[in-house]
Amino acid sequence: MDAIIGAGGTIKPNDPLVGLIKSGVSKALLPIAGKPMVQWTLDAVAKTEEIDNVIIIGINKTHNLTCGTKKIYYLDSGQSIFDNAQSGCQLALQLNPTANQVLWISADLPLIKSHMLEWFIDTVQTSKHE
Repeated sequence: MDAIIGAGGTIKPNDPLVGLIKSGVSKALLPIAGKPMVQWTLDAVAKTEEIDNVIIIGINKTHNLTCGTKKIYYLDSGQSIFDNAQSGCQLALQLNPTANQVLWISADLPLIKSHMLEWFIDTVQTSKHE
């Protein structure tokens, strides 16, 4: 299974976070405890065996994000979250044409842990729900 991480929201000039991060920058890059918020999510994904590839939408590779040994693919953010989901799923199908599920994760989950992701993936696969 591949994971798509949505990180398309950017800081607007009137955003309360503007003092912590520059306007126009992805909110997912907000520093939390010494690293970008999205990196906490990536750390959990890196330890999740069921996930093969990682697709990040809304951040480019210049931010030096890591996900253990998993390969990260980057896509530009679209006009809406639906555009992002569609482009992420299209890339996931290019990477694995037989895939019938992907995991969508928001970049703003700094407290997520791999056991939570593993439970969710196992539960969905066992229940045969989307």
